[in-house]
Amino acid sequence: MTNNIKFSSLLDIKYRDALEELLFFNPQQHKFISDIIDCIETFGQPLIVEDNGFLRIHVEGLPDVQYLYALECSSGDTNPIGVIIYNRIDSQNIVLMHIGVKEEYLSTGKYADKLVAITLINRLREVAKAIKGVKNILMMYGAGDIIKIRT
Repeated sequence: MTNNIKFSSLLDIKYRDALEELLFFNPQQHKFISDIIDCIETFGQPLIVEDNGFLRIHVEGLPDVQYLYALECSSGDTNPIGVIIYNRIDSQNIVLMHIGVKEEYLSTGKYADKLVAITLINRLREVAKAIKGVKNILMMYGAGDIIKIRT
């Protein structure tokens, strides 16, 4: 299988089940459960909403939450394989609140060599570099610590 990974902030509503699996039923979430709970308590629960034929992610209390989907595109088919949710929390910092990767693309999966999680984070770094004043990405998952990634 040849994987051609693309990134988008748009996802058709037909992929709702795949997005729910990435966000809410991820097989690795047990490893990060305390970080996930802390993030939800700090920022709010992510919700999937439909808007004009596309799926959006909304986090209660955050009007401008952003998200980025990793899509595997081959043979005319597109499959969501990863998602990150982030928000600019002040003039210098973006917080990466949630990340989900399809099981086959995890570090122990069949397509681990695609480095989907790292690629999503690097893509977020590119986005952050393009925003005036942003110097850091704060990642909420890290054994109870906040990991600071310089842009």
